[in-house]
Amino acid sequence: MANKLTWAKANVEISTTAQNSDLNQAGFEGLSYTKINSTGSAGDWSATDNIINYNTLDDDVSQKQKGVKNAGDPQIECAYISDDAGQLAMVAAAAAVDAYAFKLTLSSGDIWYARGIVGGGGLGGGGGREDFVVRQFTIGLVQAAFLAS
Repeated sequence: MANKLTWAKANVEISTTAQNSDLNQAGFEGLSYTKINSTGSAGDWSATDNIINYNTLDDDVSQKQKGVKNAGDPQIECAYISDDAGQLAMVAAAAAVDAYAFKLTLSSGDIWYARGIVGGGGLGGGGGREDFVVRQFTIGLVQAAFLAS
């Protein structure tokens, strides 16, 4: 049985150009990316279904259906490095309205691709004496993450 993976040694990269249309695997592979260095947390890249419900007067149980799928909103946190090209690309993406492609490489070598808009980029980390200064970003995925084959 294979060992279970941790997030250790994973890399998150952002495309060097905006990508405002859905991409297939070849489209993602044809792009250039910049690594976001000193990433401490890569967030949750899983999609979730919106469960909608409707209550009726003649039933004491809500009726439910699947609604729109949310591709995910991973939160990226990285130790602040003022001149890191990947962090600066994320800050620039956060100031834009465009979507960007993302490449997530796990320690196993598995590669996941997704596409989304970027928000945040401000300083965080608590502000205490023993807190690291960090940058925090949210990626609003507009194309669900998928494992490259």
